[in-house]
Amino acid sequence: MALFIRLLILHILIVVVPISSFIHTSTNSISSFRQNLLNQEPQRTRIYEHDMQKIQSRKRKTCLKSLEKETEKNLSYIPRDIQISIQTNGHKYYCEQCAVGFKKLKNFQEHLIGKKHIRVESEWASAKGDYISDAPTWSNNDNVDDDGTNDNIDVCTLWRESEISTFPHRFSCIDPSVKISNLSPQLRARFWRYLRDSFGKHYPELAPILHHVSITFPQYLRVKELFESLESFKIVSSVIIMAQDAAKSAGSESSSSKENIDTIYDLACGHGLVGILLAYRFPTKKVVCVDLEERESFHAFKAAFTDLGESYRGAIPLSNLEYRGANLLTVESELSESSFLVALHACNEANKEVVDMARGANAAWAVMPCCIRSKLYLGGAPVLDLDSESRYKVLSGAFAEANDAQVIRAISRNITARPILIAGGFPGKFLNKDSRSSTPNRHGLL
Repeated sequence: MALFIRLLILHILIVVVPISSFIHTSTNSISSFRQNLLNQEPQRTRIYEHDMQKIQSRKRKTCLKSLEKETEKNLSYIPRDIQISIQTNGHKYYCEQCAVGFKKLKNFQEHLIGKKHIRVESEWASAKGDYISDAPTWSNNDNVDDDGTNDNIDVCTLWRESEISTFPHRFSCIDPSVKISNLSPQLRARFWRYLRDSFGKHYPELAPILHHVSITFPQYLRVKELFESLESFKIVSSVIIMAQDAAKSAGSESSSSKENIDTIYDLACGHGLVGILLAYRFPTKKVVCVDLEERESFHAFKAAFTDLGESYRGAIPLSNLEYRGANLLTVESELSESSFLVALHACNEANKEVVDMARGANAAWAVMPCCIRSKLYLGGAPVLDLDSESRYKVLSGAFAEANDAQVIRAISRNITARPILIAGGFPGKFLNKDSRSSTPNRHGLL
């Protein structure tokens, strides 16, 4: 019996204990393995996320490089402001000649066979030759092609008003000291393009005339004064036509004489270029330029128009133009309903004096105020805590209201800080029509 018990104990020690130990060891191993898996899972997740981020980043970089190459390929020749327009509006097709974009290929193809595009395309072919013919000294003398032009200048792209901002500025408008001779060849070419697109249809001789002045009297060809005078001239010309149309529409005997304005007064005229342009535009009307000081620049511009301008019915150009060195008030006694008074950037009380004279004679008028004294308007209320530009706008509005203005227009703010033109004095019922598209026609004999 004792032997049996000993053998049983030995069996347990040899067989059962190792198995139990194995089971315990296996259980621990499984638990450890499971724990290791759980510990590795966040790391594997982080690795996966990191790999995905790398893949997405690589895709983005590839897409951006592809987009940059495509953009550079398609837009490298397009002006910056047009590039912005294309990126903003999503134009897929772009006509370089006409500076216009399209979203659909069908519209683009229709444009290419249209009359406007064909005309512009033909005009592109002649632009370089015309530029050399009109203004030979404005192009660069270095690196010229066989046709005499420089590859770096652009005389073909249509003019855009936004380009005024590319000319030399001082503060917020064109630097008044910069002359045509100071401009780069590229900017001189763009100024020629401005003349061609703004006046070339009716006055192709304007560019050669101003080029002639740039050779004979370069000191008088200041860029700011040129843009200012030319843009103001366009508006004043359209206002004169509107005044005559209003008189015609009125149809009364009292306004019959005013139906055809016979005398235009450019008061406080300065260099007189606006008066000269008006005399050239309206050869059947007398134009009188008045200023306290007679300037040589007036005679320089007049000589160029007389020498290179086109005559009307055999008359010498500007034979209808007169200059008077006098106070502007001296013309008051000769004003009538058929007069038209202009004053551009007359100072202080001069604007009021011009309008008062015009209204006293029942004549039409147009002024572009420069300085307006606040004590003359708003019941004498002081205008405080406003910057110069805001003050100018407020007082221009007060001036227009006080004088029963019928038209308010403006030239580009990039040209001058005082761009607002105010007009009135039209007889009868005012024709409320938009004249902004009006282009000065040759010899407006209305």
